[in-house]
Amino acid sequence: MIPRTTSQFNQVFSQTFPAQTKYLESLATFLQQAGVNHPQVILAIHEFMVNAIRHGQASFLQVKVVQTSLGWQLTTCDDGLEFDLTRLPTIERQPFQEGGFGLQIITKFANRIQYWRIDQQNCYVFDFRK
Repeated sequence: MIPRTTSQFNQVFSQTFPAQTKYLESLATFLQQAGVNHPQVILAIHEFMVNAIRHGQASFLQVKVVQTSLGWQLTTCDDGLEFDLTRLPTIERQPFQEGGFGLQIITKFANRIQYWRIDQQNCYVFDFRK
């Protein structure tokens, strides 16, 4: 169960998106309507969705947003291949080296990431500070 705040910031926004890149703009619009106005947070979740589509072969992505007094808590679930972002080793990238930058963006901008797999779904909680 995801802890919730009891302040005025506990409004929950939730939406399911087909896992197709043509819905990335809809995802960005949804995040902005949910009060996520920080470009780094939108970029990190965008990269997360791209990875779920391209590498995880997901068919959908569920996103839930809760604004807290410190920032935003985003919960995502997808039905893609099992992938635990929290268990990746830290990799030093060289200039112009391909691959892995999206994962670096996600882990750099999120203050906390939790992962679990349940019912053949990858589920994450991302905490982002304002």
